Amino acid sequence: MVRGFSAVQAVVYVVLVVIGIAIGYAIWGSAAQQPARVQTLTLTIPGAATMQTITVQAPGLRGEILIGALIPLSGELSSYGSQVKVADEMAINDLNSYVKILGLPITFKLLIEDTATDPQTALAKLQALYARGVRAVVGPDTSAELRNLKSYAEGNKIVICSPYSIASDLAIPDYIFRLTPTDRDEGKAIARLVYDYGIKYLYILYRNDAWGLSLSGMASTRFKELGGMVLGSIGYDPKKSDFSAELSAMIATVRESINKYGASKVGVLLLSFEEGGTIVAQASAYPELMSITWFGSDGTALNSKVIEVAGPYLVKIKFFSTIFAPAESPKFTDFVNRFKAKTGETPVADAVNAYDCVWLLGLAIIQAGKYDGEAIRNTLPAVAKTYFGASGWTLLDENGDRASGNYDVWAVVIKDGKPIWERVALVDTGTDSVKWFRRI
Repeated sequence: MVRGFSAVQAVVYVVLVVIGIAIGYAIWGSAAQQPARVQTLTLTIPGAATMQTITVQAPGLRGEILIGALIPLSGELSSYGSQVKVADEMAINDLNSYVKILGLPITFKLLIEDTATDPQTALAKLQALYARGVRAVVGPDTSAELRNLKSYAEGNKIVICSPYSIASDLAIPDYIFRLTPTDRDEGKAIARLVYDYGIKYLYILYRNDAWGLSLSGMASTRFKELGGMVLGSIGYDPKKSDFSAELSAMIATVRESINKYGASKVGVLLLSFEEGGTIVAQASAYPELMSITWFGSDGTALNSKVIEVAGPYLVKIKFFSTIFAPAESPKFTDFVNRFKAKTGETPVADAVNAYDCVWLLGLAIIQAGKYDGEAIRNTLPAVAKTYFGASGWTLLDENGDRASGNYDVWAVVIKDGKPIWERVALVDTGTDSVKWFRRI
């Protein structure tokens, strides 16, 4: 079963892997200090009816090549950040094994910086990486961070590959590439999920930042188009720890709607990061809020800290959360198994995408034949078009964002007496439908 791209079949995977090997073979043994040159390779792909001609760039690279990593190792997404760090390190090791097999005289080195999930810190850390000679960076995860460093990256020609920024206002051609579809797709997926579950009246509580404001707008618009009613929406300061004012503001409307339409038709959409656990724990003081179904997003799906803070309450409200679904494939399975062996955890989509970001940057550098931001930027889209990674086919749209994708639905359930995340459904964006594996 394919989770991320329903049209991608195993034959596509094989073809892309063979093309990747062919590119590597074409650059095998090239003199590191020779000027970059174009070569043409003709090969027969197993199972293909015709010969394939591939044009590749022989690199003029030597020595240590730096790839920066901007990761939220602290702050509101630190539980995701710890996974991204492991994925980045796995990718750099795999990439170095690849270039060693090819006989290339280069070694990729990862330079990790903690953004603290903070836009100002992210910019400062990017500036520090640039001063060390970095021209290719994986991360950051959030749209707020990415927006704050965008001008600096463009002005200094630093190529950025973000694993999980989704804000649609960043969808423009530049030096930033993103391996997740924009919030237009996730907003539609959330709305379809909510409506499919039977919720017709929805209250939205969201982080009052670029990510939360944009995603709430996308979900709200689509939910109304489907025939639902948005009872109200309220944004909160992400730096707060007491959300009683916001909960008090929404309770009267929710209570009235429950009395009028029934609890089974009323729901809450909570667009948060790790603070969502605190919000739900504080909401437990209101019986009405605990009697209806809650929904989350990529900011909470598989988040361990949310469960630590509010596990039993999340089970009570079910708390369905959507997140980009990597495509199931042998490469995905291999990555998951290796990741679990290292961490004991199921990797979130951020980690899977981060792994592929490192590979895309590395392959683009090899293809460009030089460590130059403009050259890497110009090469990366073509590399992404022929790369099938741990997350699936990395085809980008005209803005440098992932062209499409489906969304997994994770819910908090009890297993062996403990609250855990369980994958219960898939939202297929191509058919605008929900496939339930376990309807709780």
